[in-house]
Amino acid sequence: TSDLCDRICHFFYKVLPEAELRKCFSKEKLSLVVKESVNLSKLGELTEIREISTLQDHEVSQSTRFLILALLDNIRFGSKESDVLKNLLFKHLGYHDLEYESCIEQRRQ
Repeated sequence: TSDLCDRICHFFYKVLPEAELRKCFSKEKLSLVVKESVNLSKLGELTEIREISTLQDHEVSQSTRFLILALLDNIRFGSKESDVLKNLLFKHLGYHDLEYESCIEQRRQ
């Protein structure tokens, strides 16, 4: 559980703030953070993880949503990155999430 707590803290205290402020988004870096957010979201559905995340005041099951919102809040995150993000979400989720895709599309307009 220590490793999991470290992953959760790293995501919420380093990855999310960096996503809001980062100037450059390589496809590789974006892929890594999307994959981690999806993995944490899936883990967040487990009862044991919910208890850990509640103790840390994090909604781990919402990690992917938080990442998308952080990226879309960043004015440097453009339409090219948005297309990459949509593709990566499909790749790592395994399906098209209409809520995420419409959120990304609205941001592009």
